[in-house]
This record gives sequence, C-alpha cells and structure tokens, in this order.
Amino acid sequence: MKRILILTTIVAIAVTAFATAPSQRGQLVVIGGGRITNDILERMGRYTGGVEGSRVLIVPYSMPVHDTAYHARNVKRFKDYGYKHVDLINCLPEDLDLPENLAKLDGVNVIFFGGGLQDRLANALHGTKFLERIRELHEAGATVAGTSAGAAVMSKVMIVGGQRQVPEGFTHANYALIVEDNVNLGEGFGFMPDVLIHQHFVVRRRLTTLFSALLDHPYLLGVGIDEHTAIDVSPDGSFEVVGDSSVMILDPIYKPGESPRFDVLILWNGEKHDGKKAENR
Repeated sequence: MKRILILTTIVAIAVTAFATAPSQRGQLVVIGGGRITNDILERMGRYTGGVEGSRVLIVPYSMPVHDTAYHARNVKRFKDYGYKHVDLINCLPEDLDLPENLAKLDGVNVIFFGGGLQDRLANALHGTKFLERIRELHEAGATVAGTSAGAAVMSKVMIVGGQRQVPEGFTHANYALIVEDNVNLGEGFGFMPDVLIHQHFVVRRRLTTLFSALLDHPYLLGVGIDEHTAIDVSPDGSFEVVGDSSVMILDPIYKPGESPRFDVLILWNGEKHDGKKAENR
C-alpha cells in the first residue's frame, strides 16, 4: 500500500511539473520601422547571449535580392552595435530550400526580417522548408525579429497596404475611409496569430487602415507600432514597449449587429500589455 501511494505521488508531481514548465519558445521583437534604436538592438540579443552569444541571420526578402546596398546596411547596423556573429541569406527565393541555404540556419538564435514589402517577403517564404525551420528554431528558443514589412508578417492576417476605395482628391497614402472590405490583406507568418500588426503607425497616419481591417476581423487585437519603436513579445503573448515613440492598441468590443466600438490604449516605452482582447482576460 505504501509503495502504491509513493508511486502515485511521484507521478502526480511529474505531471504537475510538466504542466507548469515554462515554454522554450523564444521572444518576438516587432519593430514599427524607421530607426532601430540601441534599446531595440539590445532586446534582439537579450535572450540569446547578448552581442557575444547571439548568432544573427538577416532574412531580407521584403526587398529585391539584388539590392545589396540595403542588405549591407542591415548587417552593418548589427555589427556597429557590437554583434559578433551576423550573417545574411541572399540567394534567390526559389533556392531557399537547397541544403547549403538551409544550412545558413544552423546554430542561429536570432532571425531578423528586414523592411520593404511584406507581400514580397511572405510570397518568398510561404511553403518553404526554410520558413518551417525558422518556426522550429523559434519554438526551441530563438528570437524572431522584424521591422516594417518584417513586423507586418508576424500576424496571421496581414495588412498588405492600400485601400480599394479612394475618394476623389485623395490618394491611397491618405487612407481616407473607415469602411469594411476596403483594406488589402494577405497571409502573414502567424507568429502572433491573435494580433493584427500595423507599422509606421503614427508617422504615416495609419489609424484608419487598422480600424478598417479590424471591422473585417473584430476577433483580433489591433496593435499599431510607430517608427523607432518595438514590442518585445514573450512566449505567452504579453509584451513590453521599447523605443522612442508609442504603440496603440485597438480592441473591438462590439457584438455582431452592433455599431463598432473599440477600446483604445496608448503605450509608451516600458509599458506593458497582456496581449489579450478584453473578452479573453
């Protein structure tokens, strides 16, 4: 009888330990574009050994492969800050799954998606073993970071840009309307599946775009990240703001058939959010 009791107790402890063990999943550092400040650069390596221990791979497919000057600037920014191990994958997108290019990910613990066009980046990586390997590395503790287009792809529902309806006298850049079915959307990588990211948020006056996109997807939490600013996202989805400007949270709180209503919250450097819609807390 005593042996059975002891065995049961050991099993119960083991199950409890397994259930409460912290996730190995790595951080996300999602940057709204513009200047990548030193605070943000520090965050990208904070969880993977700092500038000495982090092994950074820049994934630049939001820009054309032949734009070598742009890619070199990204490498230089990391190295100027002090990162010792920085590499760049710059093969043609159709060659990403070749063994020598997949090998670029060996030992990497920080993956950085650069700025440009998010649909170009998504189209280059979707369906590749290269992207699947990035997901595996992230689940095992690697940090995944991205700026501008590299931020937009963090969502599952991804804002591509541009509105379909443009009133006379306006341009697509003005984002003049808040209406349903008016924002061009695509499929991102889904590292933050319950969040809809929009970048360059204040500088480029993108509030109306995020409002409009959330009218189509009110089950998501809208997160608008301004330039020179990032969110440092923990494995549980909570995040801290890092940088020089602000982050705006738009939370749709209306039910089908009701007039749209949103909770709006503005966060600055050092402030935190649980990453959840109010109804899910």
